[in-house]
Amino acid sequence: MIAMTATLHPSASVPTLQLLGQDLRRHHEHHLLVIDQMLVFVPKVGQVLVTEGRGRMRFDLVADTEDAVRALMDSLESDLRSLARAQELLLEWEKCPAIPDQLR
Repeated sequence: MIAMTATLHPSASVPTLQLLGQDLRRHHEHHLLVIDQMLVFVPKVGQVLVTEGRGRMRFDLVADTEDAVRALMDSLESDLRSLARAQELLLEWEKCPAIPDQLR
């Protein structure tokens, strides 16, 4: 399994992140884990661990192959951009050394 993490830094302000978090909860099935973390089911992606922090959001996902993980990353980015409407988003991806327990 391959684990990837994206950190989202909006080009706008912190309210953009709050609105994006609200839209994720409104448009997708989700399960709140703790106050700042939830599992979100995103169509074409599957389960994504979303962690909301000060001035950023983190998205964790897993897949079996490099091709599959690339497809999931592209689908998640597309979904986030559609939810963010006109706001520009900057996602920084990196490989995780371990799979988050919530996604096992």
